[in-house]
Amino acid sequence: TANPNIQNISYDAVNEQYVIEPVENFNGDIQFNLSITDQEGASIQRTIGANFDPVNDVPTADLTTNFNTGVEDQTLYITRADIISSLNIDDVEDGQNVILDLTTANPNIQNISYDAVSEQYVIEPVENFNGDVQFNLSITDQEGASIQRTIGANFDPVNDIPTADLTANFDTGVEDQTLYITRADIISSLNIADVEDGQNVILDLTTANPNIQNISYDAVNEQYVIEPAENFNGDVQFNLAITDQEGASIQRTIGANFDPVNDIPTADLTTNFDTGVEDQTLYITRADIISSLNIDDVEDGQNVILDLTTANPNIQNISYDAVSEQYVIEPV
Repeated sequence: TANPNIQNISYDAVNEQYVIEPVENFNGDIQFNLSITDQEGASIQRTIGANFDPVNDVPTADLTTNFNTGVEDQTLYITRADIISSLNIDDVEDGQNVILDLTTANPNIQNISYDAVSEQYVIEPVENFNGDVQFNLSITDQEGASIQRTIGANFDPVNDIPTADLTANFDTGVEDQTLYITRADIISSLNIADVEDGQNVILDLTTANPNIQNISYDAVNEQYVIEPAENFNGDVQFNLAITDQEGASIQRTIGANFDPVNDIPTADLTTNFDTGVEDQTLYITRADIISSLNIDDVEDGQNVILDLTTANPNIQNISYDAVSEQYVIEPV
């Protein structure tokens, strides 16, 4: 035959048969030329027809391919065209008009869907997943022949910022006393966490309140040492910067309260009034006593209660004249 779809014809003398080898994937009709010659050399030509029935070929494809374009917490899109191109998918009968089915048993992929409009697979990872995933790809031709292949994808990690409650309060401060707040208490009270670093975050506690004169960190006891200004009591807000090991940071607020403590009055130790005269009543005003002794009180200022007494027998009476606000001292 001159038909190019037949690549070889041979004769098997043992089995007395012609062996006809078609080219790969050929099906259809062929005509053969048959020359019939007798022993004396007379010859005639005849025609033999043969038909090769079609057989469905399975699709072909490379064993595996990889898409390293995924990102943590982001949907991954892989087009049908990219899959076909990357795996060199083909089918003798249907070309690239094959049916694809992409699946995975990996629990880190929560959903795979196909967007027929944009002709792409929509792959949704679970929250905070990063790493490698293998997908199973079923490739089926229009006649139902199918092969299985593997697609790999990688989801690159993305640093998550720390998480924490917005605020926490520590109502344990006392006026004129250093306040200690442990790192553990801050983390626990604010529910501080980080996806990558857990509770291994960097804390920085500051305040612009002038009533706090110093904040330091005691690394041995893992606690903040907060020193209030003298005689301060009341509420203070602190700024807390929470930073993970990759540098992502959030700001939170910590409140603290310093309970008041009554301060004792202050005064000079002694003073003298050299204005007394024998047999005459001595008058000393409250104001003069307060002024001379520099009497003061943190909470009450000069609104203190005075009580003047003596054991000296030469003073027969001391009284206080509330109208003129003076002490009346009568000697013997």
